[in-house]
Amino acid sequence: MNDFDALREWVQPQHLATSGVDSHRADFERHPLHVLYITDFLKADKVARLARFLDREATYEQIYVLYATDGKYGGDQVSADVWRTADKDSRWYTCKKMTGHDPRFRLSL
Repeated sequence: MNDFDALREWVQPQHLATSGVDSHRADFERHPLHVLYITDFLKADKVARLARFLDREATYEQIYVLYATDGKYGGDQVSADVWRTADKDSRWYTCKKMTGHDPRFRLSL
């Protein structure tokens, strides 16, 4: 079993072929920020299943983050009340964080 065997169920075959891996590696190394943009990476059926899970079956928690008060990179997660009462310049971002799956869908996994 090689490193890619576990990925074959999810990833389009052209990305796991030697030529695809070499091409992606060269693109990554050539980019000044070492980033890579890959299109058509996952198999269509897996994309549909993942999208359904994220849209309908996953559970999320709203999180609120203020700029770090200790001068370090990153921020401090706070409660919704602290976020609302914080100075607008102290607010960094708010988003939803996936926390798991809705128990009603546990058999669909």
